[in-house]
Amino acid sequence: AVPWLFLTKGNHDLWSGTGDPLNWMKMSGGGVMDDWSMRLGLQFPNGREIRINARHDFPGHSMWNPAHAMSKAAMTGFRDHVLIAGHKHTSAYNIVMDPTNDMLSHCIRVGGYKLIDTYARVGGFLKHNFAPSCVIIIDPDAENETDLIQVFWSVQKGAEYLTHLRESRT
Repeated sequence: AVPWLFLTKGNHDLWSGTGDPLNWMKMSGGGVMDDWSMRLGLQFPNGREIRINARHDFPGHSMWNPAHAMSKAAMTGFRDHVLIAGHKHTSAYNIVMDPTNDMLSHCIRVGGYKLIDTYARVGGFLKHNFAPSCVIIIDPDAENETDLIQVFWSVQKGAEYLTHLRESRT
């Protein structure tokens, strides 16, 4: 029973028919869910707003930069703090700064859990999935953009950092 903030469905979820695991996860945890994309603003008590743009995928591709699509979106109009996608079963991370207001956009591609089947081996794909998921910690009381958002590729390390932040404020 995790208190989900949001869930975004992609092609594999939409193919699942009855017994969709994301529907099951949402039932127990609340939050919002949509197909293909979710864009939301989080308003914190101190007045700070953090915008998250989560999509199954963003348009654009580069064979040299797996975070290209999210970075392109951040540089061409989406003024979001986090732009995150999956779909391609590769992992990537890039930070883009908006020169007009110094806002940092964290451009993230998570690899998903395709590592547990034989698809990549059968297809002859190179291994580019260093992280099937990530933990994003937002500190709305951070004094600067650099400390506002932290990305962890280990759920355990993310949980430890969040515990540290909470303990340091009590």
